[in-house]
Amino acid sequence: MANHGFQLTGSHGIFQIDGTHQNMCLADVVSMQGTGGRVYYGGDIDTGYTAKFPPIITNSNSIIAMDCDNWVGIFDDSMVQPIGAGKVNTKIYVFSDKPHNWYQSNMGLSIRNDKNVEVYNSNWATMKIVDVFHLGINYIKSWNYKIPVGKKYAFAIFGGGHEVSISHYDGKTSYYFWRRVGNLFEINFMTYSEFLSAARNMYKFIKSPMSIIVVDVTDI
Repeated sequence: MANHGFQLTGSHGIFQIDGTHQNMCLADVVSMQGTGGRVYYGGDIDTGYTAKFPPIITNSNSIIAMDCDNWVGIFDDSMVQPIGAGKVNTKIYVFSDKPHNWYQSNMGLSIRNDKNVEVYNSNWATMKIVDVFHLGINYIKSWNYKIPVGKKYAFAIFGGGHEVSISHYDGKTSYYFWRRVGNLFEINFMTYSEFLSAARNMYKFIKSPMSIIVVDVTDI
């Protein structure tokens, strides 16, 4: 038992914040839009819409959770859409390992450890994780999650394989994309780019384990 902190007992068990407490804090909320459709790169390759993330999102110490009303995905330092997708509005919640006073109240609760380092402040909008899923390393066509009525959730997606296929010199790459429709969050495997290839036929699925963190952002 830690010597610094507090415990709150409720119907779901004991909530404890003590001197060893660690959490991610909300650093920013970023809005991004995508035009959808198809982007032409001459005669050899077409892709879905692509937009680079701002620097705060590409920070290596950040975790981002997304809420989007049409299909989007992540590729390197960019938000991407599948070919032929519609317009999208995306809200991105950026959580950092550095404390940040998201709320500006002059009253609240602060907890420090035995080294006088603040480990909790009620002005921090801490990352409220409600579910975690590990979907494995193999190909999954689709997945969905129902959001409870009255709640607002954002989703942090990690990993997920991608596919390169060529048939009679026509190639395409496919990735995982996600969206929220009403209270249903969906993940689907969709085409991001189409290209002309020097190779006649080829197929490769690059495996990567996929994990999903569900974050409650109702009060943000």
